[in-house]
Amino acid sequence: MYTLDLLVAAFAVIMAWMFTSGFRTGAIDQDTLLFSIVYIVFVRASVFLLTASFSNVIRLTGSRDILFNLKVISYGTLVLLFFNTTGGLVRDPVIPTAVILLEFFISSVLLNGYRLLIGKIYFDLLNPARERSNVIIYGSDRHAFSIKKAIESDSLLRMKAVAFIDNGNNNAGCQIDGVDIINLHDLPASFYSRKADAVIIPALTTSYHVKEFIVDRCLEHDVRLMPIPDVRFWIGGQLVYDPVENLDVDDLLERDPIHLDMRQIKNQLTGKTILVTGAAGSIGSEIVRQLIPFRPAKLIFFDQDESALYALDLSLREEYRFFRFETAMGNISDGYRVEKLFRTYRPDIVFHAAAYKHVPMMEANAYEAVRVNVQGTKNLADMAVKYGAGKFVMISTDKAVRPTNVMGATKRIAEMYVQSMNQQGDTIFITTRFGNVLGSNGSVIPTFLKQLREKGELTVTHPEITRFFMSIPEACQLVLEAGAMGKTGEIFIFDMGKPVKINDLACRLINLCGKIPGKEIPIRYSGLRPGEKLYEELLYDREKTLPTHNPKIMIAKTEPRRYSDISDEVDHLISLLGRNSTMEMVAEMKRIVTDYQSLNSEFEKLDKPAPDTEPETEKETAKQTFQ
Repeated sequence: MYTLDLLVAAFAVIMAWMFTSGFRTGAIDQDTLLFSIVYIVFVRASVFLLTASFSNVIRLTGSRDILFNLKVISYGTLVLLFFNTTGGLVRDPVIPTAVILLEFFISSVLLNGYRLLIGKIYFDLLNPARERSNVIIYGSDRHAFSIKKAIESDSLLRMKAVAFIDNGNNNAGCQIDGVDIINLHDLPASFYSRKADAVIIPALTTSYHVKEFIVDRCLEHDVRLMPIPDVRFWIGGQLVYDPVENLDVDDLLERDPIHLDMRQIKNQLTGKTILVTGAAGSIGSEIVRQLIPFRPAKLIFFDQDESALYALDLSLREEYRFFRFETAMGNISDGYRVEKLFRTYRPDIVFHAAAYKHVPMMEANAYEAVRVNVQGTKNLADMAVKYGAGKFVMISTDKAVRPTNVMGATKRIAEMYVQSMNQQGDTIFITTRFGNVLGSNGSVIPTFLKQLREKGELTVTHPEITRFFMSIPEACQLVLEAGAMGKTGEIFIFDMGKPVKINDLACRLINLCGKIPGKEIPIRYSGLRPGEKLYEELLYDREKTLPTHNPKIMIAKTEPRRYSDISDEVDHLISLLGRNSTMEMVAEMKRIVTDYQSLNSEFEKLDKPAPDTEPETEKETAKQTFQ
């Protein structure tokens, strides 16, 4: 490349003389021309050697290389001008200044031009246009341009940008690097006119509504969606594309993530001793992290998972530099351990997140569901009153509404007991009820992601199954806000938007991972699992809701059971643990929760047939198994 650079410099000298002479070869003195070539090439050769400008990999020439080459050529030109005007090498300046300046511009163009040309030829040979997929990039700014350069320079990606989507800069109709900028609403037509195979969305630069529109259009037209990290987070300025790792779980909510006002809860938490049960779980650990900025006097973490509890301990010490906490291992169903915990630390506030939550597991292990979800909650609630806790916030689930499984029934019984505890002592008992949490341990999203990595297909139980969803931070913000506003044993309901079909969620997930649902990633239907129902609810029909100061939070106004009644029933249910008779326990739960009707379960035989049942019921639908 060094020799080629010198030949280019020599050619530039000749062209400079030609321009200054008006391309009249007879007007150029041959000796002067020869001297100019030798003189200028010698100076260029010396500067090239000193700066090692020829050492860059020519086929990968970038903007920094071009700027560096311009500097090197400028250095040489300054040397030429200096010696030419001072007569450092010759007594009289025989090379006109115009020739030197023209040679500078010609050399700059040619030296950088042939580098870019070779890079272009190399890229086209390695990545021919006919083998590249056409992509549309969201954005019309420098970040979008950086994405274009990155995808087109990576031969492994085999992509070519065919359009940019205007992102509110009013650039529609213009071009970036020769590529058209289109209006967002022209996207569907561009899929056909530009033969687009994919749309690239930078993760941090797009609003939810724009993402929803693009995702829906991509699903309609079988076009891939490629969410990528924001340019600021590329490794060493290079795009590292991993569709699964780049997935933003909030994109699956089909609504804007809800951010609650946390200022009002500051007085409730600052300087308090706070106990979090299930602290090592996905919900519990997020509650812990959201509590830290409020400067509690001490946090107490209670969990039975040793490894996860240890990881939480390390995380708080090393990442958050927070040390005002104690970790306590144990099970909430162990009455002695729970009382010792309260007697030792006397918490002001309790956030109760510990529970068994997986429907099929609890359907097969009713004993454990009762022991932990009912007996464990009772232990905590009783000790909260005994040791004077100010507030007790229980985390419940939408599966407690008209339960069709053991897990939901145990959580409903726990709700009833906790509500009744407001009749005992001065502790305020509050319940928060919400739906499924995206990204929590064992939830549908981690399961789907694992299936994508390992099997290349997704399994959905039923094409019509729907659920309410929220993100982990949203769920925990709700819990903290409920703890602050609760006064009289309310059940707080979160406005989670419209329910989402799991099948649609799977399609969106596949699309967000850059694949086409049903074609590149199949979806298989396995049939509803024991205790699982098609549609979840957040409210009973008879429950009335009251508004709060936050439009996203409502109060389910229910009449609490008398403490003496529900306490006797719960005590009797817990006593059945000693008999280890699953059928007896489930039958007792059905007596306590009168609308508990099992679905797709062995416990259906304990239910009384409902009168005037429609021929096509959810129970009949749920029994269908999809192959």
